[in-house]
Amino acid sequence: MALQDSNPERRNLSVLALSIIIFFLADGKFTDNTVRLQVINIDFSNPQILVVFVWGLLVWFMFRYWLIHQGEWRKDFYAELSYVPKFFYNKYLTKKFGLTNDYSRSYHDDRHWFMFDNNHGNSLKFKHIFKSEANAQLNETKDIITLGDKLLLFLCAIYIFFRKPSLSGHFVPYFLFLWACGLGVRNAL
Repeated sequence: MALQDSNPERRNLSVLALSIIIFFLADGKFTDNTVRLQVINIDFSNPQILVVFVWGLLVWFMFRYWLIHQGEWRKDFYAELSYVPKFFYNKYLTKKFGLTNDYSRSYHDDRHWFMFDNNHGNSLKFKHIFKSEANAQLNETKDIITLGDKLLLFLCAIYIFFRKPSLSGHFVPYFLFLWACGLGVRNAL
């Protein structure tokens, strides 16, 4: 079965890490110095070199994946924040911006208009959009500083992790790498 992934770094890291995880979870071990492939049998006089090579290859794949994709998740994550349902943050941000149930300056009849704003470089902010007295569009932003702000963002990230591909597609290979390394360390002890 071929693993179809348009990202070769993610595919290589995931397949090798999963192979190592399966090897350790299935209690795999070398019984003798013979490795059997589909076509030929190869006899190694020093099979420990294979183990070193596989771990070195795993570290290399991890390095390549990190090198090519470092920080890439942030752009996709910020874009996917718009898919988080409003009930996740509407009540919290109403309090944060000091608003009441007066929706006369809101664009909606029953709620205030909030969104996540990333127009300021790499920093993410909460944005409240409202009407002026002359019906011109205005907005105000608040920095994400408090523990409550960060917890809200964390809950949104969990929602996105399971609903959209950016976070899970980026962080699962790191998780598989750490899991494979953890199993290797546990097996060595």
